[in-house]
Amino acid sequence: MARVDISVNKNDVDAIVAPIEASYNEGADLANSFGSSLEALIADASPAFEAWGQAQMEIEQKAAEEFQNLVLDSVTVDGTPLRSLVEGQMLNMKSNSVRNMVRQAIMQDATDPTQANISITIPEEEELYAMLSEL
Repeated sequence: MARVDISVNKNDVDAIVAPIEASYNEGADLANSFGSSLEALIADASPAFEAWGQAQMEIEQKAAEEFQNLVLDSVTVDGTPLRSLVEGQMLNMKSNSVRNMVRQAIMQDATDPTQANISITIPEEEELYAMLSEL
């Protein structure tokens, strides 16, 4: 069995998410600034929305990279940092299982709402195959 430890500070996650939320609010403000005239929106807003969309993509890409680094630095397997285990590989942060694991780590520790520490034990690859073959 492998022991997986996850230690995540909610403030670190909030700091990664904050620029995305701020940019969404800027996009809403931009849309509201053109009023309700469809003609004005089409004529004047297109370049502004194009620039906002490009900036939004860059903000989200930066956040994805920061979140990946947070996960790589927050998870250990049998005492070895995840970063060392996946060296040279890209972690798929769009994976629901990875996001859910980190979300679970953040939500489970009720003693400190800003710091989550959980430990789980998972079967090693060989043990998992043995368990599956018994089904």
